[in-house]
Amino acid sequence: MPRRLSLWPVTVINELRYCANSSSLNSTVFANGPIILPKVTGSGFTSTSTTQTQANQDPEAVARAWWRSNREKTHYSQVSDSAQYLRDLMHKEQFDVSEITNFIGNTGVFGFSQGASLVGLLCAMLERPDICSEFLVDGQSPQPPFKFGIAVGGFKPTDLSLAPLFEEYRIKTPTLHVLGKTDLILPRERSQTLIDACENPRVEEHDGGHVIPSTMMWGDFFRTYIRSFDPSSGVSPTDAALTPPKTPSVSGTSTPVTL
Repeated sequence: MPRRLSLWPVTVINELRYCANSSSLNSTVFANGPIILPKVTGSGFTSTSTTQTQANQDPEAVARAWWRSNREKTHYSQVSDSAQYLRDLMHKEQFDVSEITNFIGNTGVFGFSQGASLVGLLCAMLERPDICSEFLVDGQSPQPPFKFGIAVGGFKPTDLSLAPLFEEYRIKTPTLHVLGKTDLILPRERSQTLIDACENPRVEEHDGGHVIPSTMMWGDFFRTYIRSFDPSSGVSPTDAALTPPKTPSVSGTSTPVTL
């Protein structure tokens, strides 16, 4: 089950645990990928059943994924299951924002690595629900489009069945793309594919690799960026003061998932 933590409201989020203790933001819904990955040991992979047992005992210690891709990265196994899981989650957690007059009426999505690719996918699905009928709930989108999306180390989905979502269309949701200057797992060229798929992208870099920058300064930056979507905050998403300091950022959360 998703955990509710103090960050921001009604948010489908992946890999943002470093901000979990923040008291300055509102509740967050944490969603883990439904696919459990076999654990790598010195002698190779453990069995799936062993990994499932570990997941039941300690869910946080088991690597997960949103899909498994083929070698050509043209087919994502179980991506439909993940999309339907998140559809049901968003539909369940949604509330009537018309009755909310302060910041908790805003919604957004944050993802890392494969989860960051999912940020782009979810933004497109919510903006174009007619393209994916299996994403609808009683013929309607599970919730309105997000107010913002944050993708750390992301890339544009390349599953051929998802291509219609991006054909002759750019994501309208404001997006923040955070890239690692020394990312050897996901090179800039691949992240650029998601940036180019967005109409209003903002790009920031940190000095680390394929990680979520999690220094205090970056945490403050993320919180400020999120709050900028609150009309009463007086802060704009494009405010130059939001630019994080260009300092080394080697701490963070990484992922073993093959992208």
